[in-house]
Amino acid sequence: MNVAELWRYPVKSAGGERLTTAVLGAHGIAGDRALAVRDEDGEITWAGETPPLMRLQAATLPDGSVWLATPAGGVAFSGPDRHRLLTEAAGRPVSLVDYQPHRIEAAVHLLSTASLRSLASALPEVSIEVTRFRPNILVDVPGDGFPEQGWIGSRVQVGAAVLRVTEGCVRCVMINQATLRSELDKRVLRWVAQNQRNVFGVYAAVETPGAVAVGDAVSLLG
Repeated sequence: MNVAELWRYPVKSAGGERLTTAVLGAHGIAGDRALAVRDEDGEITWAGETPPLMRLQAATLPDGSVWLATPAGGVAFSGPDRHRLLTEAAGRPVSLVDYQPHRIEAAVHLLSTASLRSLASALPEVSIEVTRFRPNILVDVPGDGFPEQGWIGSRVQVGAAVLRVTEGCVRCVMINQATLRSELDKRVLRWVAQNQRNVFGVYAAVETPGAVAVGDAVSLLG
């Protein structure tokens, strides 16, 4: 097994950025879900309430700031421009705020390529690809089935980091939503709920921080 893809999501519920390397710390990948979208009532909103968020792309610049881009090609770097772009995309007044991203016990989201293949086989008419599910680490696992469910309770070495897999990832309507690479389809959540107890992928805590890169080995430690 090895690391097929690494992802960071600078803005909660918005599309993320593919990485080639990352450092895993106690809160996962630095900058992951560091910002969130706040609505006009002062509440943190999410893609279940504001589906267009998942069709935005967010990425972190070298200075730590975050830029946003829309499917139409709009790009925003500064605070006021980002708020305007977000509001236009959401169709209502929203703004970006700092966000406490993770529970320590669920700092990293893992998903296997085997799970993606198995779901695609079960739903051949649906676009099944990684952006629906928003993992931090996509693990290349041969074959089919949903092997990461068997990792719960185990320790896993990923590159130089050691993770403890703590729980399954319980899904919501977000996996139905349109992304930059897939269309809205309610069959996704329906199938996962009916056939996988509404779990797809797993969460992990970081026991030993360390660097991870695409292509690194992934090994079960027991």
